[in-house]
Amino acid sequence: ATGRMSSEQPAKKQKVDTSEASAAEGGAGGEAGMGAAADADANAGAERRGNPTVADLIPADRSGHSSTCTNTANSENISQTISTDSAAPCCNWKMFAEDTETRLDGHLGTVLALAESNGRVYSGGKDDSIRVWNRNTLENESVIEVEAAVWSMVIWKEWLVTGHDDGKVRLWNLTTEECDVALEGHEDGINALAVCGELLATGSDDRNIRIWSTSNANGTRSWRCKWTLQGHRGLVACLEVWQGLVISGAWDDTIKVWDPVAGTHRKTLVGHTDTVMSLLVNRDRLLSASQDGTVRMWGLGDANNWEALRTIQVYPTGSGQWVRCLASWDSVIVAGSFGPSDEGRRFELQMWDGATLDRLRVVCLPEGQRVMVLAALGQAGLWGGVGEGW
Repeated sequence: ATGRMSSEQPAKKQKVDTSEASAAEGGAGGEAGMGAAADADANAGAERRGNPTVADLIPADRSGHSSTCTNTANSENISQTISTDSAAPCCNWKMFAEDTETRLDGHLGTVLALAESNGRVYSGGKDDSIRVWNRNTLENESVIEVEAAVWSMVIWKEWLVTGHDDGKVRLWNLTTEECDVALEGHEDGINALAVCGELLATGSDDRNIRIWSTSNANGTRSWRCKWTLQGHRGLVACLEVWQGLVISGAWDDTIKVWDPVAGTHRKTLVGHTDTVMSLLVNRDRLLSASQDGTVRMWGLGDANNWEALRTIQVYPTGSGQWVRCLASWDSVIVAGSFGPSDEGRRFELQMWDGATLDRLRVVCLPEGQRVMVLAALGQAGLWGGVGEGW
C-alpha cells in the first residue's frame, strides 16, 4: 500500500502520472533543456544541502538583527520557555503561544512539516510517519505510517497532502486518515506544497513545479497534472501564493512568480546570493529568507513592479547561521535559524514587529537543535518543528 495506518488498516492506492502540459520561462522548451549546466547546478545544490555555505553579503541596513545565541548567557534569551536539556531527543516539536511552550514528543526523527484542520494538528518528518494531535488537549490521537520521509504538507479540500523524499505526493482523507491517491510525476523529493485557489502546487528537488487539479465526474474522483513549470536552475525549496499567483524560491538563488492557471512565468526576482529557503506574504509585501544570511522585502504585484524594497542582514557574513523558515502570527514575524552544528552553537527564534521588522526578542534553542519548520495554525497558535537537521 502507498501508506497505512499504524493499526494496519489498508490505505487506498492510486497512482497518477497524467502530466499534460509543460510551461517554461522562455516559452516552449524554455530552460527545460539546460543539460549539463542544469545538472551541475542541481548537484551543487545537493552538496550545499549537506554542507551549507554562506556567500558574501551586502552591507546590513539595520543593526538590530545581528546578534546570535552563542551561549546560555545571551542577554536576549529572556524567555525560559524552551528546555535546555541537551539530552532531549531531536524529535521535539513545540508550540509557542502567549509566552508558553509545550513540548510534544513522539516522532523518532526531525519534524519537517506541520498543518492544521478541524481541530487537529498534523506533523510529519524523517521518521516516515504522520502524527495527528488534538489541537485543544494536545493528545496524540493517531499515527499514520508512510513508506517515505515527510518533507512537506498542506490542507487541500478534503485531504491532508504530504510531499515525500521518494518524489510522491500523497493525499490522505481527513476523515478516514487513509491514502486516497499517490500523485507521481516528480523525479525527486517534494520540498514544498501550496494551495492556490482550486489548484495544488508542488515544488521538488527535480527543479520543477507541478500544478495539479482534481474533478469529481459522475461520482468518480480523478486528478491530473495541469502544468509542469520549468525554469529554476536549482532545487525548488519553498512556495508561497498571492492573489492567484504561485511564488517559488530555489537553490539557484532566485524567486520566480508563476500564473498557475495559464501555466506561464510572470517574473524573476534577483538579489539573493545564496539559496532562497523560505517565502512569506506579509500584508502587502513579500519576505524572502536566504542562506546568504539576509531577509529581503519585495513589493507585491505589477503595480509595485515586484521591487526590492529592503534588505535586512539577519546574520553576519561567515556566521554559519541563516533564517530557514518564516511565519506570521498575531502581527509578529517569527524566524527560525539554521546552519552547521558546530560545537557550542545555539540556534534561535527571532521575533520581529510585523509592520517595522524591528526585533522584539530572541529565544535560544538547546545546543545543536535547529528550527526546521514554523507554522501559524489559527487558533492553535504558532507551532514549530525542531530537530538536528536533515
